[in-house]
Amino acid sequence: MGHLTALLIVGTSVIIFGNILHIVGVATNYWVSGTFRVPSHSHIADLDHNAGLWEMCVNSDCDKLEDVNSIWDNYSTEFEATRAMMIIGLLFGLAGGLLAIALVICVLIGKTAHRSLCVGCIGCISAAFIFILIGLIIYGVEIYDDYFSDYDIDYSYALCIVAGILLPFGAVLIFAGCMTKE
Repeated sequence: MGHLTALLIVGTSVIIFGNILHIVGVATNYWVSGTFRVPSHSHIADLDHNAGLWEMCVNSDCDKLEDVNSIWDNYSTEFEATRAMMIIGLLFGLAGGLLAIALVICVLIGKTAHRSLCVGCIGCISAAFIFILIGLIIYGVEIYDDYFSDYDIDYSYALCIVAGILLPFGAVLIFAGCMTKE
């Protein structure tokens, strides 16, 4: 196995792993979390809150964000924009991953006409990176700073950040593999 094949396989693996992290980050309800002390009739209760792009949970009792009026009435456009950017980023990332897999298969079976696959993969991953970045910025600036600033950023948001870093890193490895002469 030469440098070309090794770079393509490693790049494809990084892209696949980035896509998995992005799927988990978008799907889970831990973009933010926090614990609040609330006075009750006879004691002070601790309420554990966590929220994602789809649901907000209080002590493991979850409601769709659309049903939480205090959030949805003020931030529905921002949540919809974040969701859209993250889903479009996910679709481009998955397309780039499929093209990377096709590229590796072409190289392993000895096909040399793989430049278009390389360009398509890099283009899809670049688009995925841009959409993920825009989604993270919308959430961080428009939603977190305004509504969730008392909360802590949690693992779902962090997974999307890591995915947003891994995807272009994998694309760079794919690019290096495509430019390498064996």
